[in-house]
Amino acid sequence: MRTAIFSLSQILVILAAITTSTQVFAQSPAAKARADEIMKLAREAIGDQSKLDALQSLAFSGTTRRTFGEQQVESEIEYEMIFPDKILRVDTSPMGTATIALNGNQVWSDFAAAQVGPAGGGGGGFRMMRFGGPGGGNSDDPAVQERFRNSQRAEITRIILGMLLISPSSFLVEFSYLGEAKSPDGTVADTILAKGPGDFKLALYFDKQTHKLLMMNYKGRQPQFQMRRGGPGRPGGGPGGRPDGQGNPGAGQSGQAGQGEQRPQLTPEEREKFRKEMEARMANAPEVEFRWVFEDYKNVGGINLPHRLTKSEAGKPYEELVIDKYKINPKLSPDKFVKKEKTQ
Repeated sequence: MRTAIFSLSQILVILAAITTSTQVFAQSPAAKARADEIMKLAREAIGDQSKLDALQSLAFSGTTRRTFGEQQVESEIEYEMIFPDKILRVDTSPMGTATIALNGNQVWSDFAAAQVGPAGGGGGGFRMMRFGGPGGGNSDDPAVQERFRNSQRAEITRIILGMLLISPSSFLVEFSYLGEAKSPDGTVADTILAKGPGDFKLALYFDKQTHKLLMMNYKGRQPQFQMRRGGPGRPGGGPGGRPDGQGNPGAGQSGQAGQGEQRPQLTPEEREKFRKEMEARMANAPEVEFRWVFEDYKNVGGINLPHRLTKSEAGKPYEELVIDKYKINPKLSPDKFVKKEKTQ
């Protein structure tokens, strides 16, 4: 019997193949038992139970390419995990270094803008900004900040679910059976619904023969793309980031201009205007389907792990992550997952 392989085009139609009857079955008492059986087979496909039991920490790194309109941005990505509830992601791009971390019940993020101007080579060119969804990391509104933290917690949970079919202890997920989905060539996938805190819902698709995870999909607010003129961290529209076009081109977030001059800071009125603009975009962003496709599984220390992840929004490719290195049980300090207070 041949090994089932889904092409990307085949995978994209799987969701539509799920019938109403399977949705009804998902609510029956048999759903959990069937889901437990499929998840057991899927975890066995990842590795022997003894290997999984011995897994205390994991690290991996690679390159991600994201599409913003007609622009592409390449970043270096690094994940470090201490199970069951410490996960750190560091994303280094030409715009700067973005960090997201889960440390037990705490979620935090940080961003350090890249140096621009003659020293950093960034000049006062364009930068890409994405609005929409629950976002709000720069807002002073506690409710917006909480939505932002929840979105980060959900994103971190998705990646660990995709890699190892487990969830952090602070974000427990339950599984139920949805049914079988067929691709155009007749290949069949078992479909599992993962539900977590709040409105977290995720469909997982497993190859019925190999039991490996093929794809996950979920609904969410579509981030809104916009180009802005100016250095990283500046929300204005003109050179240097000012809405009125005033300011110093080549100035970085640190406030140092390309010629050594101090760049004007946003006024409280400008910051409030920008905050409201962001939140309005988030509230009005359309809800779309997101899909992650998992491919190129390789054995690493007795554990089968994907080396290529492709993400799409509303049916359009958005991000491709190519993982070039995994480390099984690296020595990681718990202090690394604690947010450090910035010194003046």
